[in-house]
Amino acid sequence: MKDIIVFEEYLMGEHTLELDSEFKLRGSSKKYKFIRAAKNIRLRVEWIDCMDMETGEFRSFYPDKIVIPRKRRKKK
Repeated sequence: MKDIIVFEEYLMGEHTLELDSEFKLRGSSKKYKFIRAAKNIRLRVEWIDCMDMETGEFRSFYPDKIVIPRKRRKKK
């Protein structure tokens, strides 16, 4: 479709989602892998295409539902 632009990276604040980046959804414990971001320029809507790491199914979500997991410090 000519109205949809696809991005291989998505900038969220100070984090960049790239191919196979892991993230979670607000209110859920499931993990997802980033595939691509898309934007419909006519409707002004953005979404993230991803894969559920447990079931392997493909899903799409609005960016405001995504939470980047914090990296934990290793104990010495």
